[in-house]
Amino acid sequence: MSKEDRKVIAAALAAFILAGLSGVFFRWGMNGGWLAGLSLGNIRHAHSHLMYFSWAVPSLFVLLIPNDLIVRRCAWAAWLTGLLAWPLFLFYGYTAGTFGPVTMPPAVAISGLVMLIWYGFVWRWIQLRKPDPLAWAAVIFLVASSIGAWGISAVAPLGLKNPVWVESFKHMFLSYFTEGWLTLGCLALLVRRFPLPPSRLFSIALALLGAGVATAFLFAMPSNILSPAIQWYARLAAVLSGVGLGWIAVGLWKQSSGWWRLPVGALLTKSFALVVLGPWPTIWWADHHQDRILFLHLLLLGIVSSTILLMALADDHRVARPFFSASIVLILMLIPVSTVWVFPSVMALWMPAIGLFSVLPVLAAVPVCMRLLRT
Repeated sequence: MSKEDRKVIAAALAAFILAGLSGVFFRWGMNGGWLAGLSLGNIRHAHSHLMYFSWAVPSLFVLLIPNDLIVRRCAWAAWLTGLLAWPLFLFYGYTAGTFGPVTMPPAVAISGLVMLIWYGFVWRWIQLRKPDPLAWAAVIFLVASSIGAWGISAVAPLGLKNPVWVESFKHMFLSYFTEGWLTLGCLALLVRRFPLPPSRLFSIALALLGAGVATAFLFAMPSNILSPAIQWYARLAAVLSGVGLGWIAVGLWKQSSGWWRLPVGALLTKSFALVVLGPWPTIWWADHHQDRILFLHLLLLGIVSSTILLMALADDHRVARPFFSASIVLILMLIPVSTVWVFPSVMALWMPAIGLFSVLPVLAAVPVCMRLLRT
């Protein structure tokens, strides 16, 4: 990786630190702390969108297509746009604000600009025609995710009053971005690092994974707006994607070692959850806030952040060991407050403890950022 690409990831990691501090502030508010008049929902949106737009996206751009000036410019543009959107989400969320004669949701408008930057990367990817099926699938789902975002903006002008439309487009955007772009993009990077021999089983696993991700947004929608038949179809899609993901992750586990097994282990954990808990009749992820929090931290810390830093730091991962350890601790601490393994009696003490420990990955990211700037 070139020095210029490392600078992009260092800047993206600085955005991760800001996003992480926003998450700490959110947990401070959840535990009764002073929020200076800000909404908990807006803080959560600012936290998650900065993590997506200015940390994960620019980093994956330069890792999937390294040493490319056009891609680097797209990465810097995505990073800057995500930073500009952060205060807008913090103060406005998805609501409209009045700016002179114009009334509009400013955070949504900036997010639309982010999509245009994504298309610049996609155009460059198509130009290069890289023979990488997992990365191709990730790029396709990035485009599909943007269609979901445009769909949210089109609901009102088209007069679509049924709330199912809004929920469908919203979760199409979020699920295709997280399950498709982020998960498959990181999986593609790991397979590049630890190549799996081409086989019919690999092709079948990729097909199952793609088919499951394509309808994953249904499992992220509230269960009360879905018919029982669609709910079971969504559960089947979760199982399919879990089987495909698990087969590829097992192959990676056999070839990897050391800290590389952190993202691979997180992928295996995710595949287990999809296969075993996906069809569980009493569990529906979208209906439980703490389940979504656990799932997103497993994705963003266990899979995405660890993969990015392992790739960026090459074979010298010593500076990132505290970050990896802190990430594991925080993910494990989220399990007892989820429906996976809930302990209601510990909630009063455990939630403040999570808020306290959530600052550890943020602090541990600072020396990693400095190392990336120096190398």
